[in-house]
Amino acid sequence: MNFFMVALLTSVKTYFFESFLELRRVVWPTPKQALFFTLAVIIMSIALAAFLGLLDWVFAFGVKALIELHARVK
Repeated sequence: MNFFMVALLTSVKTYFFESFLELRRVVWPTPKQALFFTLAVIIMSIALAAFLGLLDWVFAFGVKALIELHARVK
C-alpha cells in the first residue's frame, strides 16, 4: 500500500474511534423526554403546515381576485 492509502485508512479508523468515544459521552433523553419532544415536533409541524396552507390560500385568493379584476377592466 502506498502512503496515501495508509493515511486514508488511519484517518477513517480515527474518525470512527473518536465518534464512538463521543457517543459514550452523550446524555440520552429519557423515554418520557423523547415522547415529549416527538409530540412537540409533530404539533409544531402540523401548526406550521396549517399556517403555510392558510398563507397559500390567501395568496391564491388574492391573485385570483386580481386576475378577475383585470379581466373586468378590459
